[in-house]
Amino acid sequence: MMRKATVLIEKALKGAGLKCQAIDLNEFSFVEAGFSGDNCTFKLRFISPDDDNDVKAMTEDFAKFPQNKLASGYELINSLNRKYKYAKFTIDSNGAVSAQFDFPVRTSSETLGDEAIEIAIRFSKIIDDVYPDIMRVIYGS
Repeated sequence: MMRKATVLIEKALKGAGLKCQAIDLNEFSFVEAGFSGDNCTFKLRFISPDDDNDVKAMTEDFAKFPQNKLASGYELINSLNRKYKYAKFTIDSNGAVSAQFDFPVRTSSETLGDEAIEIAIRFSKIIDDVYPDIMRVIYGS
């Protein structure tokens, strides 16, 4: 069942001229859209597990640290988490970097679409800004 927030976000993103797709996976539904910045291209998902406008924006595996760079990668990710208040960066056991941006707790249906657009703009800027730093750690000596 497509969650209410997914429908509202898809409508808002399409209304803003963004190409996106809504997908239902029973436990949750999400809207996925591609974003390109000056430094990278990635997919952003707006995930909704219920009908209470509980949404998070997430991008997965937009970079990957090789095993020999994981220690430096952890240091960088920790500094990014201190720098960006609403974005949370993680590295999985394979070195893949993901990030998420939680919506405000009490997001109303009337403002959800506008908030999704605002978060997409802010979040995509953050990802594009940090990407060169991540690449420096990956390809640096």
